[in-house]
Amino acid sequence: MKRYELDDSLLHKTFDSLDTIETTGKGLIDFVGKYQSLTALPQPKFEKFQISKVFDKLQTLLKEDAKLNNIALEFNIIPHKLELTADFNLLEKLLINLIKNAFQALEKTSNGKVLVTALNNIENKVIIRINDNGVGIPSNIIDDIFIPFYTTKDKGSGIGLSLSRQIMRLHNGAIAVSSVPNKETVFSLVF
Repeated sequence: MKRYELDDSLLHKTFDSLDTIETTGKGLIDFVGKYQSLTALPQPKFEKFQISKVFDKLQTLLKEDAKLNNIALEFNIIPHKLELTADFNLLEKLLINLIKNAFQALEKTSNGKVLVTALNNIENKVIIRINDNGVGIPSNIIDDIFIPFYTTKDKGSGIGLSLSRQIMRLHNGAIAVSSVPNKETVFSLVF
């Protein structure tokens, strides 16, 4: 039987290898978790509610974050008693994601503003728009932003907008975006 002597160099290489394995394993676990969240959305539990109910909750949840980042956050509903049949919890998650994305787009903008508006269009469909005056989305990548795991953020996962699209599909709806960099970005949800 061959015997190995352990010297500092061998121990150092062994610990480096174990660190690499650990980091890779954590990365794979994180990837699998994100992939599962993208593919394992629950079926919507549809209920009819006034949009003001979800907007009031979002205002409460996000007002401090907006205040800390010097962002004006406004919610408008036309007409005020506008109703929607949707999964309240999935809609809430979707709107939080889009509003937080808008906050991130405003990090380098003075007088940042996010306006969330709900209204009926001429076809009597409910439209919810999230409008911000941040950095915007360059035209050369706007078609890619809904692709799973595509991100332009240093710490982004690339699943938020893919998840948003999935939620809208589960509602037989659509999500669209338009952007004029450094002027205005609008995400529109059509129910």
